[in-house]
Amino acid sequence: MRITSIKIQNKPPIDNFEATNLSTIIVLAGPNGIGKTRLIQQIIGLLQNPQADPSRSLNIEATSSGERDSWKKKSLNTLDQNDSNLLRQHLQKNRKRGKFESSILNFDSSRTFEQIAPFQWSWNFPDPFDEDVVWNLMMNPFKNRYQDTIHALYRKIGHYRTEVSQRYEELRKAGKKEMPINPIDPLEKFKTTFDLLLFPKKLADIPLNNPVIQYIENGQLLSIDTLSSGEREVFTVVFDLLLHDPKDCIIFFDEPEVHLHPELSFRLLRALENVGERNQFIFCTHSPDIITQSLNHSVIFIKPKNGGENQAVSVFKDDEKAIALNLLGQNLGVIALGKKIVLIEGSESSLDKQTYGEIMGSHFPQYVLVPSGSRQTILSFSKIVEGVLSKSLWGIDFFMISDHDSSLPENVMTDLVSKSSNHLAFLPRYHLENYFLDEEIIARMVCKMEPHDSWLCDPVKIRDKLKQIARESIPYTIRLELDSLVQSKIGNVGLTVKGINDIDLSDYLSLLENSFLVEQKRVNSAFSFEPIKEHTERRWIYLNDLVDRDDDEWKKVIPGRTLFNKLSSAANVSPGRFKTMYINQAKEDNFSPFEEIIQIFEEFEHSTKT
Repeated sequence: MRITSIKIQNKPPIDNFEATNLSTIIVLAGPNGIGKTRLIQQIIGLLQNPQADPSRSLNIEATSSGERDSWKKKSLNTLDQNDSNLLRQHLQKNRKRGKFESSILNFDSSRTFEQIAPFQWSWNFPDPFDEDVVWNLMMNPFKNRYQDTIHALYRKIGHYRTEVSQRYEELRKAGKKEMPINPIDPLEKFKTTFDLLLFPKKLADIPLNNPVIQYIENGQLLSIDTLSSGEREVFTVVFDLLLHDPKDCIIFFDEPEVHLHPELSFRLLRALENVGERNQFIFCTHSPDIITQSLNHSVIFIKPKNGGENQAVSVFKDDEKAIALNLLGQNLGVIALGKKIVLIEGSESSLDKQTYGEIMGSHFPQYVLVPSGSRQTILSFSKIVEGVLSKSLWGIDFFMISDHDSSLPENVMTDLVSKSSNHLAFLPRYHLENYFLDEEIIARMVCKMEPHDSWLCDPVKIRDKLKQIARESIPYTIRLELDSLVQSKIGNVGLTVKGINDIDLSDYLSLLENSFLVEQKRVNSAFSFEPIKEHTERRWIYLNDLVDRDDDEWKKVIPGRTLFNKLSSAANVSPGRFKTMYINQAKEDNFSPFEEIIQIFEEFEHSTKT
């Protein structure tokens, strides 16, 4: 059986959730606090006690002939009391431990391990797979099932060996001198799955005189307790399923990625899908990787409630919103991270991530930070504004912060910010490093480890050193400005040749020359030395005067990356360590050097409330 539609209403924090045409794999995604776990609890509660409840209902389709014969129909709707009664009768029947069919199984997120009680070996082992167990055994907390799974494997080996011994006695008494070997290994499917999960490790046989589970690695026999916590988790989860051999079951899994490396998480999902037959899996997850891997199935994003509007949003990889996210170098899985996502340049280990992360953690914990690589990866601000920042995607708000060195004129940057509904912000300073130049902060942080007579303990000497570096950096600053100026004047240079089908080389060269002359004329008209000379003279005088002044305006204009790197070199401290020390010192001052950045986040917050 499998669920084909779900409707849950007025079950806080879920207001209205309706999903149809569900596949054999359902992924429920969404930020923390949105109600995923509560939704799972409502579905499981209805399956444990089916009844006609207008606030929650399920459509369930038969996947086996036994279900169709039992129901006398192909599907059930719990809103119909007769259908609910049929479903209850079908589910609430005891089952064989090793043969769970048409049932419900649950793997909660609390998958901790408890100490296994010693196993008492004997010579009388009934087949544990053939034992009757209560119908809702697999609804018990997972950690309470762990010992039962391990002991069942011990008992299966004991039963197998008892069977072999009894068969030997029967054949001997019958006068037989040979005993055919049964090639079936009771642990075969467990060994195969163990290999699939944890290759190159291999599951070892369980010895008769020492009922413990062991594995082989590099020729060495090791206890299962020596596996990492993640490896033990996937091993016990999958073995729990294998033990019960589910068929036509609905299997719930809350946060399969918990404690797991992405690769191990992927192996777990692949192994789960290979256990049993015709099962339906319902995953509740925060993992971007799991969401992205499941887009060929039913991925349902739960968006924030909004006046009774359906909170269930089916997500597809060719959705226009997915295409918009691709502009950022992001996959659909990013929607699971949070309700408010801030996109920044750089990588996970960059200064941007470290700085913004510290500020957000202290002042704006409701935001999630997502590095999006270089500006080249982001393609263009105009596309990002139009496709992502100016709208809410599945109830998730996206924001973006960029350095001021965007090669865009001020009026263009202002226009983009406005079009983004103020979800895009350019730093008022050239680089993020321009906020790491407070001489008072630097002096206090360095004096904790340097002699007090060091120049690095004197704010005046630090400021003088920074100004010296700033003056030396004026030619570099102007060169960057000129690059931007020339780019804005000339744009992209290219040779466009039209009408080139079925022409010979001579004709093609003639068309190419004409295109070149046209482009050369355009470039020459826009590109002359006189305005470049005027700009350089004007900016040279202005920047030198700026550095000579007593205020800090020069700290905003001269590229901070150069200033910071040269200062850290003069201090004989690596840039990475210098940054970390600076951030830690700034924390003690309530992040006072980063007030402009804090104001940007406050404006982001204001934009979502208006």
